[in-house]
Amino acid sequence: MQETARRAAFRSEPMIEGFLSCALQDLQFMEMDESYMEEREERDSGTIYTCPDETFCRAVDECARFRTSAGDLLADMSCDQLERAGADLYLERAGHGAGFSDRPGIYGSQEVADSMSSMVQKGADISVYFGDDGQAYFG
Repeated sequence: MQETARRAAFRSEPMIEGFLSCALQDLQFMEMDESYMEEREERDSGTIYTCPDETFCRAVDECARFRTSAGDLLADMSCDQLERAGADLYLERAGHGAGFSDRPGIYGSQEVADSMSSMVQKGADISVYFGDDGQAYFG
């Protein structure tokens, strides 16, 4: 997928950019730790524009699923709030123990933040990893 198509997707759904950015940053932080411990060169997780289409599409799907669940809670949010919601969605889905409930000021109230947190698909947490080709993928 071309960069211009991704830019258009990010404009139409800012949650995707937040979700994907947070996931790639999470992978990069894990890689920094692992490469240090293993005394090797650090791999680069890439960017929201260079990650594989499969990874991008998974972020799109995760955000669309959440948007369907959250419905009206997201209706009046600004682009910045939606981008932050994408990052918080990733943190919740990845099982980091952080997310919406930690930032009630962004979402208007603790009640709204807790409601959003309760709408996150529970159970099978997602993970991000380096594939054999050195690219970032969701597991």
